[in-house]
Amino acid sequence: MSNLVFFRAFHQFGRGDWDEAARTVDDYVRSVGLEVEGFQALIAWIALGRQGPGAALPLYLAGAERAIRRQEGQNVVWFFAFAAWACAVAGDESAASGWLDRLRARVSEDGAVREFLGRGAGAPQLLLTALLLGQDGWPEMVESVVGERTDDDAEQRRGWARIVRALSRDETPAATDVEGVYDRAARQSYEAIAMASVIVAAKEARRRGIALGPEWMGVLARARAFAQRAKASWWLQELDQLGA
Repeated sequence: MSNLVFFRAFHQFGRGDWDEAARTVDDYVRSVGLEVEGFQALIAWIALGRQGPGAALPLYLAGAERAIRRQEGQNVVWFFAFAAWACAVAGDESAASGWLDRLRARVSEDGAVREFLGRGAGAPQLLLTALLLGQDGWPEMVESVVGERTDDDAEQRRGWARIVRALSRDETPAATDVEGVYDRAARQSYEAIAMASVIVAAKEARRRGIALGPEWMGVLARARAFAQRAKASWWLQELDQLGA
């Protein structure tokens, strides 16, 4: 039952109906008296989008601490990556680096964690956090676990690896990668995550003095439309600062 409710809430979240997604989560938790990790991740993303990292960070960190206890590969990847991301967005580079170090250690010693590094949520946040912290090697690690797969999830990871590698070299990412990662995320109901990811990538590009071409403006316009639909006021403020 929880899986069905989660997928309903996830699709509501993914299409920008965050009020409905929050109600779905709240109704389920109230009815069964049980908190589910995936539900908590959605609530953390909504808190980040609407109130900023200060409101969301405790939720992300609580999820990561639970993942440590449960030791499940999928939860480790999701919540360690999300915790690192939230810390980095909040400006706490030391804490962000600590979560990336924990994830790197688990990837090297746990095959299940390594497998989930190549599937599902978390890869854009992981790669962007590594970029913000100046940590090398993560794009290559993600590409290696994706292997020869050609599905949308795999191609999205490859696209983000190329974007992050280009930005780390102070180069302009390819237009096909910028547009491609957003398109693929939207097809998979991950547009909310793509919205946040392209905003952070654009901010980092600007910080590095990298010119943002028309492909960025087009994708950021889509991100703004989604943020308006979701009432993601904090991300809208970030877009305003970018002039997008």
